[in-house]
Amino acid sequence: MPPARLVPGPIDGLPRRPVPERPWDVSLDQVTSAGICDYLLDGKDLLTVDRVAGEQALAVFPSLRASVRENRAFARRAVAYIAQLGFRTFLDVGIGFPDRPPLHEVIQDITPDTRVIYVDNDLRVLLHARALLKGRATQRIEYLDADLRDPWPLVRRIEDEAFCYPDQPIALSLTGILHLLPDADDPHAIVAELRAALPAGSALILSHLTADAAPDQVAALATTWQDAGLTIQPRSRDEIARFTAGLDLLGTGLTSCHRWQPPGTRPSRRTTRDAQVSCYATVART
Repeated sequence: MPPARLVPGPIDGLPRRPVPERPWDVSLDQVTSAGICDYLLDGKDLLTVDRVAGEQALAVFPSLRASVRENRAFARRAVAYIAQLGFRTFLDVGIGFPDRPPLHEVIQDITPDTRVIYVDNDLRVLLHARALLKGRATQRIEYLDADLRDPWPLVRRIEDEAFCYPDQPIALSLTGILHLLPDADDPHAIVAELRAALPAGSALILSHLTADAAPDQVAALATTWQDAGLTIQPRSRDEIARFTAGLDLLGTGLTSCHRWQPPGTRPSRRTTRDAQVSCYATVART
């Protein structure tokens, strides 16, 4: 029997957002964003449909594999920097299948007592994570089955005193997930709700697909994604900047994800072009 899902209801006036019911059996013919990314990262947890969809995406956006890898590299730089600032609680939403090294290892190599909570709603990712984390409770790693489109369970978790160190800030990571939400889901309102629940001084780590530097290729990529039954919506720099409006941007601010560096770091001399990555990223503090 599948684990019980949270009962819908308001919390502090925040209404639940309706999300589609998810089947509790793994479909071998259902492509997922996590599966495609696993293929692009040369992972081992993909299905044939993921490989086919990934190859179709590469046909229209040949540098997509490099883009996904740059996004993961940004996430590792960002969490390492935030861990060095003394953060002890990380909430990583939309983790997908992990690559090497996983974020909790990057973080806990710096601060071993840090709690890391992974969040996803992909059943295959959930089953993989449970197997991966089995017997690792002492390592302060957890997995939360939740859907970003309904932030209520995440708000509950953030507001749970047992979740984080009392009166300490939380690092919220939303890398490579917000572009999976169409405007109809109002992702800006979702992020605003999560930001409102964070303790003062918390951090927001964010990356997002954009068509600013390669409009034709990214538009073709979005069409390929939609043909596979998935949603992907690139956004402009101004639209992405709205997610962190009013926050203090750290490091090199809001920039292409391969260019983001922590404060005091020398700029990279790599020749990767923004159009090859087509992804903005930033780290901000409340």
